[in-house]
Amino acid sequence: MSLNLQTLISDPDTFGFSVEGDIDASGQSAGLGVRVSHIGDFNGDGHDDLAISAPGLDGFGARQDAGGVFVIYGGSDLADDIADGTFNITRAFGTFGELPGDGFFVQGALEHDQLHGTAAGDVDGDGYDDLFLAAPSFVEIDDPALPFPTYDHRPGTGYIIYGGDSVASLFEPTTNRIDLADLPGGGAGTPAATVINGESDALRLGLAVAGEGDFNGDGYRDIVVGTPQAEGLFYQPDGSVMELPAGIPSPAQFMGRVYTIYGSADRPATIDLAADVVAGDGSTGFMTQGFVETSMVDGSMQADFFGGAIGLFESLAFADLDGDGHDDLLIGASFAGELHNGYDDIEGNEYVSGGVFVIPGAADAPGEIDLSEAIFLEGPATGELLATGFSLANLGDINNDGFEDVAIMAPLMDDGMETNTGAVWGLMGAPPCSVPAVSRDACRSTRWPTSASWGIRPATPPIPRSTISAVSKTRQKTS
Repeated sequence: MSLNLQTLISDPDTFGFSVEGDIDASGQSAGLGVRVSHIGDFNGDGHDDLAISAPGLDGFGARQDAGGVFVIYGGSDLADDIADGTFNITRAFGTFGELPGDGFFVQGALEHDQLHGTAAGDVDGDGYDDLFLAAPSFVEIDDPALPFPTYDHRPGTGYIIYGGDSVASLFEPTTNRIDLADLPGGGAGTPAATVINGESDALRLGLAVAGEGDFNGDGYRDIVVGTPQAEGLFYQPDGSVMELPAGIPSPAQFMGRVYTIYGSADRPATIDLAADVVAGDGSTGFMTQGFVETSMVDGSMQADFFGGAIGLFESLAFADLDGDGHDDLLIGASFAGELHNGYDDIEGNEYVSGGVFVIPGAADAPGEIDLSEAIFLEGPATGELLATGFSLANLGDINNDGFEDVAIMAPLMDDGMETNTGAVWGLMGAPPCSVPAVSRDACRSTRWPTSASWGIRPATPPIPRSTISAVSKTRQKTS
């Protein structure tokens, strides 16, 4: 059975409503709907609200691809504003004050910021749900002196826009528009927005974002943000981390990093990832890095396991898989896994299956968690790249067993003779393992049964990188 959406849209009594985009000022697509998020009750009126991202939208003042996020409030005002069933949102924002449901618009601070947003949950515990925005920034520079384009990759920036009445203090006069280039704040110590500064240049923080988790179980919602362009850790065959002099590229380039930021009632005006998280004591949040593992083969060092590139696109999610009251962090790594065919003589025959790292939630996590010691659920070995873990989604408790479940996508999975038809797997939550370490492998297999083609990488509890040299890097694969 198939349904014609255009026919349904024309009948709002049947379909509800549609929100349409348009070509922006530069003549390019605004990309409306690249991300659509249910953000809870942002304004506290008892109705749930939604955020619609348009990362290619040109902002005011000729900011090409600054991007924008439209927040649409639910309720009776929304029904009145879209009585005909259709609302062209990118045209309406030019005059403004006319967003359906009396919502608001947020525009990116700089050209090419490519702003987008998602639900944060109640980060500060004030009873209002909040909004998490990210501007990963991607700037192509045409230099006539070079035969190819170059790129100005900024650090990337994140923003928490707090729900409730305080958001009005961010509006430009006589509008419902927030310009991130000119945030006025909302008072000393309790700003209406928190700015999250990226760790360093060229990292494009914010390509992957997620919120609504409570990793440390303190009652405040946490957020997580990633950057795939950061270098990771390169483990030598003895398990030690390779240290290189400044200026020498790491062989673990583009393995990526993921930063988890804890919610708090304090509402800091800014969070600096380099100072507060990377160099922090774990009270603000924690970082984890992608990695490469190696072994000695015929007298030479060869890469045999990749733990990256993390922080890409829709690859982050929170879910309380074991029902312990702490949301676990799931990190999709579509270019991770055992390097298959890495030592044969056929050029281009190597591949990884991709997979998902699972970091169990905990109240006392260190400032850095070693990803190589996390649980890794590895996609099937089919003979080619699957991109398992390219995107993740918290499904809630779909089988009503009291544990949250997660969907894992693999867009490059083949179906027989059909190429790249894609696949989605459901990871069902289950009780935690309460067994001695010697039985951990069996427990992992019992808790998350897999087909013969799936692998589970055993793990010890997360530990600080400072102790990594004492940890064996030997991997096993269960079936």
